[in-house]
Amino acid sequence: MNSVMLFQIMFLFVLVLNEVEVHPFNLNMIMPLPRLARPPLFPPMPSDVKKFLVGASNKNGVGITSGLISNLAVAALERRLGDNASIDCIVQAEPYDLIRGRVGPVVVKGNDWRSPLGMSCRAIEAKVGNCMLDLASVVQRQKLILTTPARGNALVTFNSKDFGNFLTHPLLQAPQYKLNGEIHDLQFLKENVIIDPKTLSVTFFTRFLNSTYRCILTRSTTNDEAIIRVVSPSSSDNNVSTQISNILTKYFNSLIFDLEGTFVSYRDIHVHTY
Repeated sequence: MNSVMLFQIMFLFVLVLNEVEVHPFNLNMIMPLPRLARPPLFPPMPSDVKKFLVGASNKNGVGITSGLISNLAVAALERRLGDNASIDCIVQAEPYDLIRGRVGPVVVKGNDWRSPLGMSCRAIEAKVGNCMLDLASVVQRQKLILTTPARGNALVTFNSKDFGNFLTHPLLQAPQYKLNGEIHDLQFLKENVIIDPKTLSVTFFTRFLNSTYRCILTRSTTNDEAIIRVVSPSSSDNNVSTQISNILTKYFNSLIFDLEGTFVSYRDIHVHTY
C-alpha cells in the first residue's frame, strides 16, 4: 500500500506520497506568453501552410497534425525531466482549428517526473482546454510557442520526499512573519515529512528564528481550503505558533507559484486510502 498526496492546481498539480494514503491537492495553473520576443528576422508563416495540415504532406512526408504537436511536447518535456520519467501527451484538434493554430483539449500524463530545479512527483495528469500556437514556429523550428496564455488544471501525486522538494523549491517564495516590527522569512524544511493515513494529514516542519515548528496540513471539513495547525516547541510560545498557523493557512490558500513562467495556485487537497 502506498500513501499518496494529491495536489490539485489550476493548471492542475497533484502530489502523491509513498505510504498508504493519497492526498489530492488541487491547484490552478496559467501558462503565459513566452518572455522572450520573437527574433526580428524570424521568417513569416509559409503561404502554403494548408499543405502541412492533417492528412496532407509535402515531398518529405511532413505534416502538422495533432500527433506531431504531441511528439514535440513530449520531446520538450523529456529534455527537462529525469531519465526515469514516463510522458504521454494527447492532443485533440480539428483541421480547421489547426489552420488557425488552435489545439485542444490537451492532456499530459506522466510518472516519476523530476525537474532540473528539483521538483518531483510520482504521477501527474494535466489538462488544458485550448491552446493557441505559433504555427510558423511549429513548421520551421519544430518548437511549440504559445501566442496566448493557456489555462488548465492538474492532478499531481507526491510522496513525502516529493512534498519536501515542493516546500523547498528555489522558486517558491517563503511566507513571512512580522515580529517586533521586523519581517522574518519562515523556512520550510525538506526532511521528516509525514503523510498520516489515519488522520488524513501531512506533517512538515518550519524553521523560525532559532525554533522549529511542527506544521500539520489538513483539508477543511466544510470547504476545499487547506488548514495548517502549528505546534510550538515550547508551551510559552503558543501565541507565536497561533500566528504562524494563520500565516501558513492564508499562504497555502492564496498560493501563486511561478514555475519558470507557469503560474500555479492552490485549489483543493484530499487524502485517500487505497
